[in-house]
Amino acid sequence: MATRKKAVRKTRASKAPAKALAKDLAASYNLSDFDTLAASTDGKDIVISNPITGKLFETPTGPITIRVIGPASNQFKIAQDKFTKAMKRALPNISSISDLMQAADTIKTTELSIEFLADIIVGWENVYFHNSGEMLEFSREECVDLLKALDWIRPQIDAYARDSLNFIKS
Repeated sequence: MATRKKAVRKTRASKAPAKALAKDLAASYNLSDFDTLAASTDGKDIVISNPITGKLFETPTGPITIRVIGPASNQFKIAQDKFTKAMKRALPNISSISDLMQAADTIKTTELSIEFLADIIVGWENVYFHNSGEMLEFSREECVDLLKALDWIRPQIDAYARDSLNFIKS
């Protein structure tokens, strides 16, 4: 009888670490950790890189960061829908990828891309743009001006904002 009790205790004892391990594994594979909606809605900061050196732009007050919303947010989806409809109106005769590629650098598509990016940019820090030496306060109008003047910055922002992996909880 004593041996049977020992065997039962031993079985219970060996199940306890297995349950703990299973709980730990479940926590590490919790799909909610990969939810992008909250971060997409709140926005994430992209640190801007120098287009020539690839190094981060550092100012005396810190790195230049631009806050963008992500593809899972309603605001992003609305901006994307607005952009798509505007592109269809601006380029009604596009029937192939090659037509689209040829039209990609037109003034109208550039304007529409700038408008889309301005719709998904929700703030910034440490942006000095004018020669005043003053930090530029964020506004949609200033954002459009910045995007028009600095064509090299647009691909950095666009690529970051469209990649949902940038909006996984960290």
